[in-house]
Amino acid sequence: MMDWNREYHDISVKYEDKIVRIKSDDFLREYLEQLHGGALLLAEHILKTYEGLFCKPLKINHHSLAIEIIAHVFVDNILENMSEFSNFISHDKLKPVVNALEAFRKHTKVIDCGEASVDNNRHVWDVMEPIHGFIYGLANMSTDNENHKVEEDTENEINKEEENHTENKISKEEENHTENEINKEEENHTKND
Repeated sequence: MMDWNREYHDISVKYEDKIVRIKSDDFLREYLEQLHGGALLLAEHILKTYEGLFCKPLKINHHSLAIEIIAHVFVDNILENMSEFSNFISHDKLKPVVNALEAFRKHTKVIDCGEASVDNNRHVWDVMEPIHGFIYGLANMSTDNENHKVEEDTENEINKEEENHTENKISKEEENHTENEINKEEENHTKND
């Protein structure tokens, strides 16, 4: 069993087969509070280090790992902010997440992040992965990359709408022009007959 590794911003991480453990202490909290997207960067560092140590990837997606870190460190923030979203998300969908977070509140000194074969709550974090941006927002932890992607997606949608509008306008103008030419030819043909 390895000792605690503190090479990344003094955050204590212990690497074991199929599992990593992270101390939820002041170093981790301060890092996450100071750096937007820090949980995702930490997750990527952990996954890369694990693969280097064990010569195989840890079978955890980077967003799933980041969400688990955030949930353990900022469980109070998330629970407090989650009530604001109850108007948008059904109680039935929120209840399992709230229950899981309440349970994790009791176990936050060391965050055990394991593959599904050794971690019975891996599915909780994996289920939340598709809404990682929402979770990051709940913890006030949105990443610059996430914000950039949202801006980029918005800009792409605007550009597509403008292109579609322009194409539709050109198509209508071509149709009108073609119809006018056909009408003129028919008129000329009728006059000549």
